[in-house]
Amino acid sequence: MIIPEDPHKGLLDDEGATAFASEQLKTWTNLLRDLANYGSHLIPRAYSSSGKTLADAVLIGILLRQLVAMIDAIEILLCRSAVHAATLQLRAMFEASVYIDWMLAGDRENKAAYYYVHNLLRLRLWAMRVQSGTAESSSFKDIMNGLPVDETLGNEGKNQVQEIDRVLSQARFVGIRDEFRDWKKRNGGRPAWYSPLGVTDLRNMAVNGNKEPLYVFLYGPGSEVMHTSNYGQHIRFQSGRITFYSIRHPKEFSTKVRLTATIAIDIFMKVLHEYREGECSRFGQKYVEKWQQAFMNIPELKINEQELGG
Repeated sequence: MIIPEDPHKGLLDDEGATAFASEQLKTWTNLLRDLANYGSHLIPRAYSSSGKTLADAVLIGILLRQLVAMIDAIEILLCRSAVHAATLQLRAMFEASVYIDWMLAGDRENKAAYYYVHNLLRLRLWAMRVQSGTAESSSFKDIMNGLPVDETLGNEGKNQVQEIDRVLSQARFVGIRDEFRDWKKRNGGRPAWYSPLGVTDLRNMAVNGNKEPLYVFLYGPGSEVMHTSNYGQHIRFQSGRITFYSIRHPKEFSTKVRLTATIAIDIFMKVLHEYREGECSRFGQKYVEKWQQAFMNIPELKINEQELGG
């Protein structure tokens, strides 16, 4: 049994940060919890009302589930004042919302097929990497630079490749498979699942879905957190002195709640309109009765970050 050592209170005050969120911010973390809970019920309800096609499985079972999972994770992190870390989940949630908008805009079965084939090709690559004697295995071992590769996975990988090839040989997928391979030959590198459909990147997709402002406001800062490319989120240089910011603090709590709730409510309404239109008015009533007051009164916090000089 591992007994954790005490954290450095100046950098990681788990107890104090969690207590502050519980005592002062519970109304708004509860808002996100209720949205996550609602979304967890919406997933099976929407799917039960769908045609249960590949597009429905991708849109509801994958993309909507991803969005709800990120609401859940954001709420958990905000309850412990891990606001900076929650940026990553918010970025992922936004990306799922853009995909949902794009699929709902039309041609969803075709788009879902590209998503599915892209995943199968990725799985096939990994299955080939564990089969001794393949070009993929040789290249992978070079990348691993002598680290051990489990050779016992070879037979499992061989069986997986056979099954994937069987699926990809079906009439509805074989052309898409070839498109991905041709795209890679023409452009180099591996395409995103939407690349052969003429979408250059997520921003291009967001523009097409009238979400460019959200992309600029949310995705760029989210990428800075993902790639640790903004030193100002961690330290401050001033007069020959370095100041370290605390890891847990509620700075930008209000923004995270507002953006999470806005995206969630927007996507839930769109999914309802598509799959359970009769519930749209009830959803609007739920917003007014349960969520509106908290959503319209998200506090603007003025918190002094704890600092540790170096």
